[in-house]
Amino acid sequence: MLFSHFCLASFAIMINLVNGLLIPSSTTTPSLHDLRSRGSPDSLAPMERQPVQCHSESDFPGHADVNYGMQWEAVDAFCKTKHLATTLSTLHDPADGRFPITYRHRMRWRDWPHRINYDFFVEWVWGCRTTSHFQSVGLPLGKGGVTCHTIMRDNFLKCNNGGVGGNTQVGCLLFTFTGANGSKCILTEEEMKLRDIYDKKHGIKRPDTKCGM
Repeated sequence: MLFSHFCLASFAIMINLVNGLLIPSSTTTPSLHDLRSRGSPDSLAPMERQPVQCHSESDFPGHADVNYGMQWEAVDAFCKTKHLATTLSTLHDPADGRFPITYRHRMRWRDWPHRINYDFFVEWVWGCRTTSHFQSVGLPLGKGGVTCHTIMRDNFLKCNNGGVGGNTQVGCLLFTFTGANGSKCILTEEEMKLRDIYDKKHGIKRPDTKCGM
């Protein structure tokens, strides 16, 4: 099993969830948020920052409290990873029948003592086209524009939902922060079930431990 982690503090680590196949992620099916920006086949997503779409707190019953300071530490850690230097090109657009843009980057910052997960997810909205030929993940509107730090922080600050976060689309990139989930293991019980299904389908064997890590 391949996964990377970065030690940030005595009781917190950052885990790469997609590249490590800790959580199965399809790159051939549309995102849950796709309909928000796809529009007609000829429409172009504006190169601007859209309003924050907050998660519904009712979808996180009994969730833990998200710490204001720790959320910023998690944002800072995520937005400093090497993946945020990635620049995506829209010159090879799915609509042209060439190379589909399937960028997805997901990481989890784990507060171990309180069993709270701080999840960050950046993806190219499926089938989206924008008025610009290039977008940087760290600076989606270019030099001088809004940063990954500001977007992910505002996904927390601008939502009055107990800290569970929300998502913001900038051009064709969707930035999502989700907080307050957590369990004894790095993966939640629901994620473990999804991974078990994925493992059985693909014949993947994992360590015989409680958390399968």
